[in-house]
Amino acid sequence: MPLRYVQHGGMGSMRKLLAGLVALACGLLLSSCFLLPFVLGPIDREQADARMAQIEEAVNSHDAAALKALFSPHALALAPDMDARVEYFLSLFPHGILSWESDALWAEGSDGYGTEMLHIPVTVTTDGGKFELSFADFTVHENQGYVGLYALGATPWVDGATLASGAFRTWAGSMRLDESSLIAYPGVYFPPDASQLAIQKLNLILDVVNNRIYDAEWLGSRFSDYVRYEHPTRIDDELEELYAHFPDQDVARQEDPPVTPVYRESVDSGGEKRLILASYRVSSGGSDYWLSFAYFTDYSTDPDKVGYYAMGIAPWTASGDSPAETALFAWLDRFDLDATVPPGVFVAP
Repeated sequence: MPLRYVQHGGMGSMRKLLAGLVALACGLLLSSCFLLPFVLGPIDREQADARMAQIEEAVNSHDAAALKALFSPHALALAPDMDARVEYFLSLFPHGILSWESDALWAEGSDGYGTEMLHIPVTVTTDGGKFELSFADFTVHENQGYVGLYALGATPWVDGATLASGAFRTWAGSMRLDESSLIAYPGVYFPPDASQLAIQKLNLILDVVNNRIYDAEWLGSRFSDYVRYEHPTRIDDELEELYAHFPDQDVARQEDPPVTPVYRESVDSGGEKRLILASYRVSSGGSDYWLSFAYFTDYSTDPDKVGYYAMGIAPWTASGDSPAETALFAWLDRFDLDATVPPGVFVAP
């Protein structure tokens, strides 16, 4: 389905605007479908502000029923643990919202504009500090049951990237008009635990390799700034080789065997560092593979390291001890919190 993607924002949103333009340009070059950029009109802004005013009223009244009623029937049918998550969301604002502002607005729609989803990031101020809030809203849809709030979430505002903010921004930024993202889900956002966070990072990879408008270079852009700018030659060629294993773009995670990610953490006077090391069995084109990655969720002394640090692949076997698997697992286990091992991409022969 042809899509349009647009953004409106002030000077404070310049970095996001540039990122949006890059995404748009890449999509136009790589996609066979046609994107239709357009300028948001006052109606879009008014709809976004009106929806945020409804959210604010429900929060300030601590009215779970009123907040839940803003969601579309479609979102309510799919949303996990809706009642508990609405209560969690309200608990973030025990004394209500003092003020809010939003200087950016995205819209995504189908050709002919028969369907539109607004994506709105908001900065909320309370007596307990500031929060990042985000919501996605179907303003029109060919199926009336979709119209209404699709997703809503919030997390404490931080200057930079942390485990919590990174997980929230990944979720909020993955909303799609066609609901194709493995990361986004409707309803109310709830912070993932370590295992869920690792799956989120795996799904972020799968979202790229399974989408025909992306390529290996786009997957490389998911790595941390440190890797991309300090060690670009360590990932470029190998990512092309890794990407070539999935020509059918049909990669799916397998539940068996169950996976327990390695979660390394250091919190002391020198700052916070957190690293996920995980390997998952995935299938594609009738073959099974181990897809492994190292991901820094926090690195307070060097925020540029937050993101994917390493990625690897090897053929999966039932025994799990083939030479290729043994080499992959040994390679992944070398990565430490101090980033003493250079980043890279491993592709088993």
